[in-house]
Amino acid sequence: MGFSLSSFLGGAAGAGSEGIDQRTAQAARDKETKESRQWQIATEARADSRARKAKRASKKADAESLLEQITFHYGKENAPSIIAQGKGYATEALKRADEYTSKGYDPRTMLDVGNATGEKLSESPKIGISQPAGLSKTSLIFKPIPAKVTAAKNTWEAKLVEHTEAKLSIDAGDQDALTAWDNKNKLLTDGHAAWKNAADTDAGGAEGQLDFSKSTRDSILQKPINDILRQNNLVELDVSGQIAKVLGGNEANVLALRQRVIGTNAKAYKDVKDQPFQTKLAAQQAGIQTDKKAYINRIRSDPTKVIGVTTKQSYIPLEAGIVRSVEDINAGLASGLYVPNQVVEFNAVDDEGKALLDEQGQPKKSIGIVSPYGVI
Repeated sequence: MGFSLSSFLGGAAGAGSEGIDQRTAQAARDKETKESRQWQIATEARADSRARKAKRASKKADAESLLEQITFHYGKENAPSIIAQGKGYATEALKRADEYTSKGYDPRTMLDVGNATGEKLSESPKIGISQPAGLSKTSLIFKPIPAKVTAAKNTWEAKLVEHTEAKLSIDAGDQDALTAWDNKNKLLTDGHAAWKNAADTDAGGAEGQLDFSKSTRDSILQKPINDILRQNNLVELDVSGQIAKVLGGNEANVLALRQRVIGTNAKAYKDVKDQPFQTKLAAQQAGIQTDKKAYINRIRSDPTKVIGVTTKQSYIPLEAGIVRSVEDINAGLASGLYVPNQVVEFNAVDDEGKALLDEQGQPKKSIGIVSPYGVI
């Protein structure tokens, strides 16, 4: 086999060309990798920069929001001193501002601010809300909320309101319980009167004035009426839970329950000297009588009307020759002869149960409304 120079040179040339191609391809790949890495680094750097900017913006927004809140509660003149103590301090100050506001105090008036020279501030009182950790070590002092003193009058009023409502749960036939209630009521009213007399005398005022706040008058005189109507499902409530209206078809029941509460208060508080209280109580007494008369007149105006889906006449007059007492009507209610919401006439009697006569010597008539609890 002979040696071919041309073949040798051709093969060497091919191998050299292939090596060059490989080196060129590797160089291209290296360049691409380097550029890709540089692009990745640049991208990550931009992302980090954006994240840092966003974080700085968020912190700035939080700081501005905190400053706005501090300024709102403590005023522009005090806000910088609070903010300078740091975020945690400012957050505690906001909590304190909420406490002040909820108790009816302006936070600006509850803050003592010292100057940068270390001016001595008024000493922090020992009572009231304790200082948040660290606050007393600065030139700022948050004043404690003064402890509220419960007035004796409020204590008496609370007891009287509670006692009045307690009677609603006593059975009308439980005479022992009613007597015990009357005895305790006298002790409470007499005690309150004695306390008020002493207080008025000390203040140079007139004696015998047992006065109530408006809310207490409402609690004693109106709240029990609302409560008993709620308990008997005789009212419709609005979305806030307040009475929107009294349900129709229960007129006698409502009138009877109102009369019970008003009558209880009239007896229990007959010696109370508070004039607005007595005026409101008198208005309730007159109001219930007016409402009863209006209901009676409405029923009598249509004597053929029946009660609900029954065949019972709404109005039952006392015809000539008929003798009918309140006891007869109550017995008829129990037997089903009479039903609630009827208006029934009966023979009038005096306090001793003796029949009353008119000028012509004829029996006088009275008229009442039949309720689930008897004639009213």
